[in-house]
Amino acid sequence: MDGARVRRGRVAVAGSMVLLVWLLAGCGGTKEEATTPPTTAASAAPQDFSGPGPYAAGVTRLATSSGQPVNVFYPADRAAIPASAAAFVYHPEDTLGPIASVLPPGIASDVTVPDAWVDVPASTSGRFPLVVSSHGRGGTRFSQSSHFAHLASWGFVVAAVEHPSRDLQARLGRKDVGTSDVVAVNEAIALLDTQNGSTGLSRTGPDIQLAEDGCLPPDTPAEQIQAVWNHLDTAQLRWAFGIDPTVAEASLQRPYLDATFPGTIAEYQDVP
Repeated sequence: MDGARVRRGRVAVAGSMVLLVWLLAGCGGTKEEATTPPTTAASAAPQDFSGPGPYAAGVTRLATSSGQPVNVFYPADRAAIPASAAAFVYHPEDTLGPIASVLPPGIASDVTVPDAWVDVPASTSGRFPLVVSSHGRGGTRFSQSSHFAHLASWGFVVAAVEHPSRDLQARLGRKDVGTSDVVAVNEAIALLDTQNGSTGLSRTGPDIQLAEDGCLPPDTPAEQIQAVWNHLDTAQLRWAFGIDPTVAEASLQRPYLDATFPGTIAEYQDVP
């Protein structure tokens, strides 16, 4: 279920009081806010960002100055990826720690992220915006790896920071203190600034419910939600960073979303 989370974001809907667009229930229950694009009429043809972009994703594992692990996803030129490149795979131990060793067989397994390669050369075709991910309570820096690789394929560098004070291991061990991790996020930004140009870059209860949320009938299939989430996040980030903003804005208009992803967008109107 990697990366398949319900995505809540704000998109432009011209001539409407609609303030919030929210994907109908898909695999996972995390809801996240995003920047609201302007409601001016778009003047360019929209583009579907739900599929892979022009790059492959490179992945490297780093650590901040205080020791917080960081997974970094970055654009890589497919033609420059060596045949010997290792696919990015994460294991149950990465997300569950020692708990993974006591789970029954088949409960957790390795996850291979498509078109993501370990420590391959970063693309030199341009400057790429940095996006920093700070996971929520019970999450990990690995949880949205497929989505981060998707963003990297569209020309973003994504730094996914681990917060041990409230990650999945802390949640399962009931040691979740829920602390703020602004320091770790700032350290990740400083880390990427330093790296730039140098290297190229059997439990029951609510925890089980967290793992199943949105993954059962009649929930929308996870793959369908993943496609919409990939599109919305990519388009919003391209708009926010000024990368073909008119195309990005057109790609966030309600008529285009309804035609491209029918039945997956719901409107929520602000009621005082």
